[in-house]
Amino acid sequence: MIRLSMLITLSLLVLGSTSADLSAAAKKKKKHKVIPAEKHMVHVPDADPTIDTSLGIVKELRGVHPRLFLSKEEFQALYKQKDSDPILKHHINSIITTASGIRVNPKGLARMYANANAGVVHALGRLPNLPLAYCLTGDEKLRDNTIALLKEIVSQAHWDTGAEADSGMGGSCVMLLAAMCYDAVYNDLDPEFRDQATQKLFTHARRMYHLGHMKKGLHKVKYWQQDPANNHRWFRNKGLVSCLLAVADKEGIEASWMLEQTKKEIDYVMKWFPDEGDCHESVTYSQFGFAHLAYAITMMDRCLGTAYRKHEGLHEAWSSQVYSFDFKRRGHLSYGDSKNGPNRKWNKTGAFFIGPALSGDETAQAAMVAMHNACISESNSTWSTILYYNPKVKTGSLDSLPKSRLFGDLGVAWMRKDWTDSSPLFMFKCGPYGGFKLNEYRHMNPNKPNYISVAHDDPDANTFAMHLDGQHVAHPSVYDAPKLTANHNTILVNGKGQLGEGSGWTQPIKNKDMRTLSYVTTWKHDKETGRTFVEGEAGNAYPDLKTFRRSVAWLPNEYILILDDITANGQQNIAWNNHSPKAQLTDAASGLGIFEGEAGAQMPFQVIANQPITGKVSGHIIKSPKGNKQVQKVSFSADSDAIQYACVLNPWKKAGLKISYKNDGSISVVHVQGDGIDDVWTWQANADMKTPSQIVCKRGGKEIISISAKDKFEEH
Repeated sequence: MIRLSMLITLSLLVLGSTSADLSAAAKKKKKHKVIPAEKHMVHVPDADPTIDTSLGIVKELRGVHPRLFLSKEEFQALYKQKDSDPILKHHINSIITTASGIRVNPKGLARMYANANAGVVHALGRLPNLPLAYCLTGDEKLRDNTIALLKEIVSQAHWDTGAEADSGMGGSCVMLLAAMCYDAVYNDLDPEFRDQATQKLFTHARRMYHLGHMKKGLHKVKYWQQDPANNHRWFRNKGLVSCLLAVADKEGIEASWMLEQTKKEIDYVMKWFPDEGDCHESVTYSQFGFAHLAYAITMMDRCLGTAYRKHEGLHEAWSSQVYSFDFKRRGHLSYGDSKNGPNRKWNKTGAFFIGPALSGDETAQAAMVAMHNACISESNSTWSTILYYNPKVKTGSLDSLPKSRLFGDLGVAWMRKDWTDSSPLFMFKCGPYGGFKLNEYRHMNPNKPNYISVAHDDPDANTFAMHLDGQHVAHPSVYDAPKLTANHNTILVNGKGQLGEGSGWTQPIKNKDMRTLSYVTTWKHDKETGRTFVEGEAGNAYPDLKTFRRSVAWLPNEYILILDDITANGQQNIAWNNHSPKAQLTDAASGLGIFEGEAGAQMPFQVIANQPITGKVSGHIIKSPKGNKQVQKVSFSADSDAIQYACVLNPWKKAGLKISYKNDGSISVVHVQGDGIDDVWTWQANADMKTPSQIVCKRGGKEIISISAKDKFEEH
């Protein structure tokens, strides 16, 4: 959740503050005074220009309500289908049950106007169930309660009295709630109050745009306005769009200018939305923000006839959710700011059903249904699911979905043996803070880079993480602060990590094109065997390195091989690291050991190098505002100007699995032996930092997997 203290910290970061500034901000936050809302309002003009525009509510929806998300007929059709579809039945019954228990209590409602956290939790928690339940059932008690809720909201002078008065995240959530109520009961309202509510919704749409988007509000730092991919911006857009499109065709509303500006805003946001629909902040931050983007574009397309839903990113947004999902753990294996805990609730995940609903992809529908069924419980529902789940799309076979996938914009890949809950889940990541699409935006003007918010990104290039039996055996991120490379399963150089580490919220690296610091060089996946190669280059991310090439070979049901080729600027201490809840070295001299999960799952491993290395196990605390995490760090290190590490991970418990290393001129040879396995890997790094290494694996003299220059990945 977004708290005031976080917004203060983000404000300082936008201005380029130091860690000392952040510490001072933390001490002073109790003294922070919120500017009274009325002082902001003088910056909202009395009226907007009247302009010629072709924009307007589409003919078939003019004067029609409900219309924002679904029509009356569409709501009724869903209700009739509920008993024949288990997903509809669960969520519609939950909506009606929840709505029936809502009482409009002014004192209780007052808290949702206070700040961002309150608005997000209360305005978009239980309360939207009320107007939706009325649209589904037509029940008179639900109608009357929805009208009472709308009247209470309309009676308030301000819908957000926090630092960004009537233009904050909390206020945007109240705006959507008010618009949903208005849309549901429009035809039932007393004409006098209906006119009052109409003007009130339009007033708040204008306040949001003028104070927020046009930066007229008195809150000093405009952190979200500078970045098209900021989920804080998406929150505000759904509030703006909902209130504007609920009333744009009403008598006495001059909305021509506001409609044009709002379309420009959504055009801008969608231009920079990645085609893979993923989120650089984390998989779970995508859940936090994506629904609000989906709300806005759905309303725009329905009411104005725009075509934003054709964007490939909306069709694909479900995929990173599913690929990162561990069916055993019932939670995600994520990068960035994610707690990575078990038993993830469904919450805002329902909006990702928009993908198969738009594309008609039966495999995507199967994937979403499988994740839904793994997460859902009797007490866990979300009203947004019925807005995006399309029961007309058939549920295909999840087994037809490829088991591994690279998301090139972020440089993150997930690999698994199959889609059962017994499969290990492996993640690899090597990409720039923010991803390539957002960094393209940053460098639109080469002389003055745009600011982008990468506060939730980690210094984690060439990291890996892994779940075995639903447990962390190679620990991922846990929403750490300060953000340190030392918390990730990658290398340290002289005990130090990657450029940009050290602060509570990551910032863009000054005078650097972050796209040049870390990136994937190859991705190769064999759908028949499942064997997969991914390789990343992160040498430029470290001040004292020339190259850091990490190559990962995933051989399902056999083993995982990780090859690191590192060259430094002179003699440096180069340390290979992995974190797990528990760990032990069973034979330190040979690099043999066991990574152990929080509930006892064990993964044998071995780490060797082309020169003597020292291995050790030590305690490590990953500090986090969500709760510190105590783990054990296994590290192997040497002082060198060039070193090669080879690591074999053995999640399938192959008996006697070991690796050995020898050098044959410019070519390294790694021999992997074990039960039924006798593989010879020849390995030659490429001096060109963007061309893949030359790696070939032969079994019984026959090549079974390889990469070479022809497999170069071109995302960057």
